[in-house]
Amino acid sequence: MSTDAPTFLYCLGAQKAGTTWLHDYFCDHPDVHVPAVKEMHYFDSIFGEEKRATTQRRANMLARALSEKWGYAQPRRDDDVIPFPSVEYQGALLRMHTDRSPDHAAYRELMLNGRRGERVVADITPAYSTLEADAFAEMLRIAPDAKFLFIMRDPLKRLISSLRMRHVTDVAPVVALQGIDQLCELYLEGSQLGAERRSTYARLIRELEKVVPRAQICYLFYERLFTDATMDALNDWLGVARKPGDYNKVIWSTSGNDQPSPEMTRRLHATLADEYAFLADRFGSDIPEKWVAPGKGRP
Repeated sequence: MSTDAPTFLYCLGAQKAGTTWLHDYFCDHPDVHVPAVKEMHYFDSIFGEEKRATTQRRANMLARALSEKWGYAQPRRDDDVIPFPSVEYQGALLRMHTDRSPDHAAYRELMLNGRRGERVVADITPAYSTLEADAFAEMLRIAPDAKFLFIMRDPLKRLISSLRMRHVTDVAPVVALQGIDQLCELYLEGSQLGAERRSTYARLIRELEKVVPRAQICYLFYERLFTDATMDALNDWLGVARKPGDYNKVIWSTSGNDQPSPEMTRRLHATLADEYAFLADRFGSDIPEKWVAPGKGRP
């Protein structure tokens, strides 16, 4: 393993904006190392509103690992110091969440676990999009040259995709619901805080730019992500070799799930008017033509 200090890349999201595809892309990149688990959920376990829940989830996973026969005798790669998947790795995840050393030693250990000299180490955790300036300052403090990536998708389409995913996977909050419109109604009533926090691009951008130098921030658009031009530009910004991607590969899709009704879609769209206005002012003509702000056409 190389002892050269790598550049840390924090991918902040957005959720449902290609981050899983990007993780898969980086897994095959010769110059980028990603940890064994896609989403580290480290800084949101310190600064986020769900920090206790994150730690408890890791504890539950460790308890399950200890009670079952996992049957993994060998690490995924020969140079993994902590083998994955294994009880040992689950224990290391829990230690990461309970470690409060100033240098974040347990987090860095897992981030670098299995690194073979790659120039960039990537933490792709969309939940980081819910954090504020104090969290980004700490992320920068432990890695002053770190780079921050945020991928934006049309706010309405991202929100609907997120709610559709919750409708399928989050059984407890929606167990008695009849369909996707009922979950959307809960969002409009303010009881789907996770989805709401992930829909505020403007808040994230303001918080991020309070503490992180602009040259260390890259904003991309989901609608243009799956092209050689975008990936070449991203690799150039990271200072790594260019690598084409598999742009037809679908990692996670909610396309087969129920869609909100046209009236519910209109109501969701209206709640995002301020977001569209901020983004139009901030990014101007860079915004993809597919984005349609409220009042400018059909959502």
